[in-house]
Amino acid sequence: MTSAGRPGRDPATDAHDPDANGFEDILFGEGVVEDDACDGRVPEGRALGEEGLREGRSGVGIDDGPGGANVVVRGLRACSGAVAVGVVVLALVVVVTAVLGARRHFPGPGAESLTVHVLAAVAVLVAQHYADRRRGLLAVAAALVVPVIAGAVLWTQWWT
Repeated sequence: MTSAGRPGRDPATDAHDPDANGFEDILFGEGVVEDDACDGRVPEGRALGEEGLREGRSGVGIDDGPGGANVVVRGLRACSGAVAVGVVVLALVVVVTAVLGARRHFPGPGAESLTVHVLAAVAVLVAQHYADRRRGLLAVAAALVVPVIAGAVLWTQWWT
């Protein structure tokens, strides 16, 4: 017996047994079914082909397919994530520039620019988090908000 109260593992006989380490019991509970679409195990009653998993939280009915989100939606999320990282890095650069400018008595970005960059960074992080946690049209809408905010910051703070 192990410290968890399970029988000890024999490496010679249990080497290819997926339940030998007990992780499947913890992750999926007692009843599990095999699923050929992902070559993995999913909880009983929650097969990937069921309607509840395909609709997502929005209920719009965009087919996510057996592998998760639609390829286009996943690509849009990835691009908006990269833009979100860029906005956050840009905000950090503006904050560091403002701090260094104040310490060295050198004019840096003003309070308005600092505020806009920090608020934009927070907004894109919230929008990206929402896009990553939703499916369907809600994910697409949230992912499209990120480049709109980034474009607004670049247009108002850098190009005018």
